Amino acid sequence: MSETRFIQVAFDLPLNFTFTYSLTEDCPLPPIGARVVVPFGSGQKNGFVVESPSLSPSTERAIKEVAKVIDQESLFGPWTLELAQWLSTHYLCSLGQAIATLLPSAKREKSLDFLEIVQAADHDLCLNPEQKEAL
Repeated sequence: MSETRFIQVAFDLPLNFTFTYSLTEDCPLPPIGARVVVPFGSGQKNGFVVESPSLSPSTERAIKEVAKVIDQESLFGPWTLELAQWLSTHYLCSLGQAIATLLPSAKREKSLDFLEIVQAADHDLCLNPEQKEAL
């Protein structure tokens, strides 16, 4: 019998804490910085893994399971998490809000590969005449 694995998840919501979720045996262990889909309230929500693996929670409450691991690789490195923690403390926002602010919107909201992100960014560009000439 294998040991239950837990992760800590932060959301792009004004909540001053993270949530603990468990992983099923067949669910891959997501790295810190990966996005996961988890039960939240009466629905599901995307969140960022901020601690993995996490220690077993000391709570009487039932721990919900991760529904889906979106990313097999981290969207950000340790320095980004450190910066997000600093932003959260100094600007009184949640860790998840700070992480979301640091990531490009295409990267945090959709499962896009690099080429799709570049194409999305190019599509949204509004260049002035000097910028068009330079390009």
